[in-house]
Amino acid sequence: MLVQEPLLAKMTSRSRDRLPRVRSAAVPGICRLQSCVESDDIRRTIATLLESDSSPLVRKAVLDNLSPEEWNIELILSRTSDTSEDVRRACYKLVAEKIDLQSLTISQRVTLLRRGRLDRSSHVRKEFLQSLVYRGWLEGSCGGDFYRLCELLDPETYAEDIVPILCEVEERFAKPIVAIDLNHLTKEAAVLLLAFAKRSADNERLSQVFPSLKSYAECLKYYKQDDFILSCLIQVFNKLDLSDEAGRRDLISTLREDFLEDSQIPDRHYPGLVRALVSSMGSQSSAAGLVAELLIADGSDWSSEQAAFRALKIVEGLLLASTPQNDPEVFFSSLIDNVVLKGLVNSSVDIRSVAIRCLSIYCLMDKTEKTASTNVLLFLQVLDNDVLPLQVIALEAIVDILLRSPPS
Repeated sequence: MLVQEPLLAKMTSRSRDRLPRVRSAAVPGICRLQSCVESDDIRRTIATLLESDSSPLVRKAVLDNLSPEEWNIELILSRTSDTSEDVRRACYKLVAEKIDLQSLTISQRVTLLRRGRLDRSSHVRKEFLQSLVYRGWLEGSCGGDFYRLCELLDPETYAEDIVPILCEVEERFAKPIVAIDLNHLTKEAAVLLLAFAKRSADNERLSQVFPSLKSYAECLKYYKQDDFILSCLIQVFNKLDLSDEAGRRDLISTLREDFLEDSQIPDRHYPGLVRALVSSMGSQSSAAGLVAELLIADGSDWSSEQAAFRALKIVEGLLLASTPQNDPEVFFSSLIDNVVLKGLVNSSVDIRSVAIRCLSIYCLMDKTEKTASTNVLLFLQVLDNDVLPLQVIALEAIVDILLRSPPS
């Protein structure tokens, strides 16, 4: 201790030198003393250098020499948002080499994913992917097992952060994709399948997982009660081969009878389900007719707010999946009159908000702009008289109309 105290005093005084080169030269000594001596003074000095030093050279030197401990983990992770590109790169390198994935909380893991993926520097993003995701987590902590990596990142809660990362590395798990067992599909396998479908152009491997549209339809039914896996499967649809006519008929039947007619299906699935229906039928008019039959011809009970909301979400999904027309009224008039306009006068704010969104999409679908000119006064009325959330939706609709067809 007699030797360490003067060493610490000298190193600490050099860490406050006016020259960054001198301060950075003192850093290795201070960090070495940290591993030998339990001292709050050393910790405070390191924290000050890492958080507050004006020189990127000094902050990077701390990361290059620091030994991660419980007290400094958050300090280290905070440098992923440093203003210096070199410091951020050094931070990801440190985390990859010295901090085991399982020693971090789920929140910390996802924060690293989010910041690394969205970093403005391509060099930092490359360091993040190669050092942290590839070598540190996948190969180091998970032994090359993508399923284990997904498990440690909690895909059900953080899919929006995980899938883009997996899309960047899809070529590394392309081969295991074909070995997925649809009878025992896990959440980890589902998110890998989704990432592969979003990024890869290799539809042949995907066709080995789903050899026919009928097998895909059966898979949807099988995992109907698992909300997360169902969501992944619905999003995979866009990459499927639709040339199988018999399979399309099976899928259309499944989408209608097992999903669109089931009031227990979560509302967030309707856009994807209706998009799959429109694509499978190959005709907007046929899809609109089927949806109209489903929602109107069966004499739906509009006294139920749940039924009205569900119907509007289905119509919204249909409108979003359709392309602009010269005369959209031919396809959608019955749905607009019997579902959307009724929703506009409903007492529920949630129902009115979906109805206004449906009407705004419908206006933008009309290439002739007649529908927009007819309904713009209605949006103005909502803007003047309704509650604030609906005023915002109406204002957005008016702006969209003006951007598309400014007044002469």
